[in-house]
Amino acid sequence: MEPDLSGIIKILQGAADDALRQETIGGASIAEVLEFVDLDVAYSPVVEHAVDGDWPMPEQLSVTPLVKRDDGRYEARHQTDSGPTFEFLDAESVRVMRARYLLCRDHFAKSIEQYGYRDQQRILADFFPEGLWRPPDALRDSHR
Repeated sequence: MEPDLSGIIKILQGAADDALRQETIGGASIAEVLEFVDLDVAYSPVVEHAVDGDWPMPEQLSVTPLVKRDDGRYEARHQTDSGPTFEFLDAESVRVMRARYLLCRDHFAKSIEQYGYRDQQRILADFFPEGLWRPPDALRDSHR
């Protein structure tokens, strides 16, 4: 007779849900934005790991590009000293990671000027590879 692990699984799932509700970036809860994350974007970078604190720092983040496979899974590619490695992820994990990426991107779009040159270059490379357009100050300030 196999032991019933459903109670333990429920406890672990509840703890994971609580941790997700408590994870915030820029004042927004990851759990609150999950329903708005579109996984059908062809190039869908993610932030795989939770951000330490509410305001992300560029050196904390590791942005990972993902590829959606024909079988519905997602493939994360990592570069290591011994060459590339691949990790397969399910849609719900990717949704959380993509929410982190989008909230970090929003934060950096609003605050990039406060960072030094090296951090700005990293932010631009990781979050705005096509460039970051900002309206002139006069136009931006008139629409607040």
